Amino acid sequence: MILRWSLSDKKRLEKSLNEFLALKNDIHEYIKFLCLGSDLGINTAQHLKRLQEDQSSIELGINNAARLQSLQLTKIATQPEQTSFELPDSWNQSLRAEIPIEEHSGRKYLQERRQCSFDSEGRVDRRTKSRVDGLAQLLNQPKDIGFCIPRCIGWSQFPARQSVAFVFEIPNRAIIEPISLFKLMDAKNVQPDLEERFKLAHALANCISQLQLVKWVHESFRSDNILFFPRNLEREAEEYESASEINFGQPFVLGFEFSRPEFGLNWSESPGDDCVETNVYRHPERQGTPMVSFSKIHDIYALGKTVEPATALVEGRLLTLEPGVVLLEIGLWKQAITLQKDRFQYCRNPEVIREQLIKHATRKLAGKMGSKYQQVVLKCLTADFGVRNDTKEDLKLQQAFRLQVVDVLEKTANSV
Repeated sequence: MILRWSLSDKKRLEKSLNEFLALKNDIHEYIKFLCLGSDLGINTAQHLKRLQEDQSSIELGINNAARLQSLQLTKIATQPEQTSFELPDSWNQSLRAEIPIEEHSGRKYLQERRQCSFDSEGRVDRRTKSRVDGLAQLLNQPKDIGFCIPRCIGWSQFPARQSVAFVFEIPNRAIIEPISLFKLMDAKNVQPDLEERFKLAHALANCISQLQLVKWVHESFRSDNILFFPRNLEREAEEYESASEINFGQPFVLGFEFSRPEFGLNWSESPGDDCVETNVYRHPERQGTPMVSFSKIHDIYALGKTVEPATALVEGRLLTLEPGVVLLEIGLWKQAITLQKDRFQYCRNPEVIREQLIKHATRKLAGKMGSKYQQVVLKCLTADFGVRNDTKEDLKLQQAFRLQVVDVLEKTANSV
């Protein structure tokens, strides 16, 4: 009798427990969505202040997301003089080397360089400094692990290189250069199994969902901005013998050079570029010199990769689509740029790039990842979430993305 219970009832109990935990997580995310998703009919500032201070909100972990949203709301409404996050001169020597990992006061940090304009005196101009400080402040705030974003401690400027460096805390075990998802896909011996790919896809989709919830768009969601700290401390990316040396369930998302509050001022008024390696991740209306402001559907595009204008246009604004391209790469385990023999070098029509990516997803993805994963990617690439007459906060899109992408990936990952 005892033996029979150990073999059968134990499995049923484990299944019931896992289902309960999944339901609990779904309820938690829905409560967070209801608390943060809309400001309709309420005093938003007071509401967010209450969420930051209420004990139940703190216990549910909603306070950190409320603080992020409140910070962005305040900056958008008043553009106040903010505390400078520029690091003191004592950091300059530590950050001079052109390598990502640097040491300061006995601790390792990750630096990420971004090109920036300087004035005649070799200083970042006041307007740019305000935006750099604003981004550093947002990246400095406490965040749930679902954001996949390391904490930024500040930034430093380097006029000679016409750049600024954002400095991030990293795991204590990390002592060497992190490896990007883009490089890993080019490593011959790294072939993650189905479970690892689903875990990675879910983590990244959830990251986009969390950013949307606090009204933050990434604008540069690409596989070269997704980093991992390897378990083996003595190898280069091309030397890895197997995928087991990488924890695919713990990606770190960087590349926030253009990230900003959804309805705030642009961090950088870029004139645009025609780099095919980056354009392949961008929605057609954001390639070259963008004519449309960045929004939620564009981030979803990079995760999945494309959008149908008639579906995505809501209140005159395009939503965000970026993650779809990255999900396509994960499923095929190929860099998007390599899906065409000519690496899209001769493609001048953004819609053609989109059509080619959809073609690859339609023809190849189901055989490698299953039909559910294929459907998720195609939804992101086509923005076909069945959303009509959405609110100004894109509540229907946010909820649809959560249900049709994040939840599907999570459940599939748990069942593999």
